[in-house]
Amino acid sequence: MPGCASSAGSRRTSTTARSPAAPRLLPRRRFRHRLAPGHRWPTAPEDCFAALLEAVRRAPVWDADASRLAVAGDSAGGNLAAVTTLVARDRHGPDITFQALLSPSTDLTRSSPSILENAHAPILTKADMDGYARHYRADVHHPYASPLLAEDHARLPAALVQVAEHDPLRDDGLRYSRALRASGVPVRATTHVGGTHGYFAFPHFNAVAPQALSELTTEIRAALHPEDIPAGPG
Repeated sequence: MPGCASSAGSRRTSTTARSPAAPRLLPRRRFRHRLAPGHRWPTAPEDCFAALLEAVRRAPVWDADASRLAVAGDSAGGNLAAVTTLVARDRHGPDITFQALLSPSTDLTRSSPSILENAHAPILTKADMDGYARHYRADVHHPYASPLLAEDHARLPAALVQVAEHDPLRDDGLRYSRALRASGVPVRATTHVGGTHGYFAFPHFNAVAPQALSELTTEIRAALHPEDIPAGPG
């Protein structure tokens, strides 16, 4: 799922998927969705779910295993990845094995304390977030806009949630990881100390990027190919 904001005609995306440091673990496909303000919510989440269905349909052509699906997203893409898992659950499939949410926006009511704490942080500010929200024009209380506000987070895929210390969205990710865990979903939550929003997209400004990428690829490998994980001693 694209990163950055799903608005303003920008498709500035996370470098995660195309990074030369990312190991070739499995077939990967990156899809573009229509953007606000030209295409207001819920166009983006519906496009993402349609892309998921298309990926399953094309899996045999790509020599991919449609029974091992993962979604991942950075920033607004993290929001869309989380929403896609909710939509897939609510519409009875396809089954998603794993979700990787990187600095995700999960509460579009913008209620997380870190938004004010890091209102003037590098890369993403509170003012930026307010502008993106005006473009997206979502029903911020709907779970397909604010996945944190879903009544039920049960039966969602296991998750990796990464956040950065100096990111306005930090608490969005941490709150969502707690909601998933409270519903019985296996979660690994990591706060990258010293990091800012966009640590994948701007690795030269974020020393945490290599560690974050290593964790991401390790968790995806373990979730989708558990048979490749060496057995422990004894």
